[in-house]
Order: sequence, then structure tokens, then C-alpha cells
Amino acid sequence: MHFVLGLTYEIESWMDIEKNLEKVVEIQKYSSERVKTNWVKIFMDGTVETGTGFIDGNYPDGHQGIANWTEEEVTDITRKANEKNLSMHVHTMGNKAVNQVVNAFINGGKDEMRNTLVHVCNVNDEDYKKMAEHNIFVAAGIIWHHLPDFAQDALKKILPEEIASKGYPIKSFFDNGVNISSHTDFPATYHSPDDPFGIIEIAVTGVYHIEKNKKPFWPEELITREQAIQALTINVAKQMFLENERGSIKTGKFADFLLVDKDVLTCPEKEIHEAKPATTYFEGKKVFSA
Repeated sequence: MHFVLGLTYEIESWMDIEKNLEKVVEIQKYSSERVKTNWVKIFMDGTVETGTGFIDGNYPDGHQGIANWTEEEVTDITRKANEKNLSMHVHTMGNKAVNQVVNAFINGGKDEMRNTLVHVCNVNDEDYKKMAEHNIFVAAGIIWHHLPDFAQDALKKILPEEIASKGYPIKSFFDNGVNISSHTDFPATYHSPDDPFGIIEIAVTGVYHIEKNKKPFWPEELITREQAIQALTINVAKQMFLENERGSIKTGKFADFLLVDKDVLTCPEKEIHEAKPATTYFEGKKVFSA
């Protein structure tokens, strides 16, 4: 296996929390150098596109979305998980869900456990600072910045005006010192790339190269190439507690790196997706060559 696999144990709101946390502890016996198992996953809410994301304000029919847990419940499970040396990995999309989970991490968790919000969509301005102050991590879908025009228009009909065009922040996490790593959501997202270079190009331009004459979604949140690479490398290692072993090239770390056939830092932005791995090294050994 030429990669490190991080696994989460998902707990649903109808399950017995104590019994399932004990199962997660039991699973730690399967942890190894390349398989990490110390995360508990829960879904705080659904998705804003379906009206199930938990938001401040109301959807057109007057509801706020669906919350699977209360803030108090998330606080309690975070406290119990962190005490067992388990980190939280919570799916949050609506800004109200984000706010409640951030509060739960602060009130019930330990900052050193790097509790994580995943698939983060809308965020209230004051919550960025809370995340940074309490070492709350984020795994975000950078590729959502190529939302097709019809999807952008649909969001404006589904969500309150003040948050309809402000979903899936990226730059704001960097600006506020929040550790953000990239996930792809492939193949769930519309015509999404599944390779790092396609993801980097979207993060920088807001456009997927196969889509013509398209406007970026929330262009103020686009980032630099260096930041995109950071979100795909060292920030991922930090989220997995591996930054002393992997994620960057440094004396004493595993030699995990790619040789690429194009300089993605200097080539034209719209050509970043054309880059291909020429050679892959994992733990100092060549495991792929074009």
C-alpha cells in the first residue's frame, strides 16, 4: 500500500454513544504505520442544496434545515471522544451547524486533538477566529468553486440572500490561520476532477477547464497555487497528526514526493490541470514511473 489511510468510525444519532465509543477504542488495535483509525465521524446536518443544511435564517418555506444532534449532544460526545484520545470529524454545511459544532469543540473538546469540521459550506465571520484560537481544523471541498452557472442560480433561490453566494470558503480559512486540507468529493460533485492538479487549478481560477465561458463561484475565496499545494500536502499531514513524518520535504521525514512534468507554480493558470506525475516516490522508493 503506497499511501497512508485515515479511517473514521461513524456514529449516528440513534446509536448508543458509550458502546460505540468503546468499539472505536477497540479498533485502535488495527492501527499501524499506514492505517490510522483514531477519528469519530458524525453528521451534524445535511446539505444546503437540498434544504437540509442547518442555517441561520430560513429557507423559502420557513424551515432552518435538519440538525441530527443538539449542540449539547455534540459537546458531550466530543468530551468523551477526546478523553479517549479520539478526534472528532464532523460534517457541517449550514452556518448554524458550523457555529454549534465549533462551540461544542470549544466547550467539550481539547484543542490538541485537532477536532475537524468537514465539507464546510457557510461560516459566520466570528467563527473563523474561534476555529483558529482553539486549533479546530477544516477539511473543505475546494472543487466546489466550479459550481455550474445553473447551480449557482439555484442556490440563490434556495438560500437566504445573505448566504446564497457565500458557500465553501477557502481563502478565509487561510486568512484566519485555520488549518484547511482539501477533499475532492469525487464523484459526487458535478464534473469534478479527481486529480490534485485539476483541484489546484480550480482553487486558483474557480473554473473547471472543461466548462466554457463560466463565471467562478465566490471568486473572493480563491487562493494561490502555493496555498492550494499546502492544503493538499502538509495541512493533510497535520490533520492526521503526521506532520513530523510526512507532508513536506525535510531531513528525517519519509521521502514521499512526486516528480511532475510541468512546473505548476509558474505555468499559465489554465494549464495547471495538464500536469502529470512523471515519477512517484513513497518512503524513499520509486513506486511509479511514467
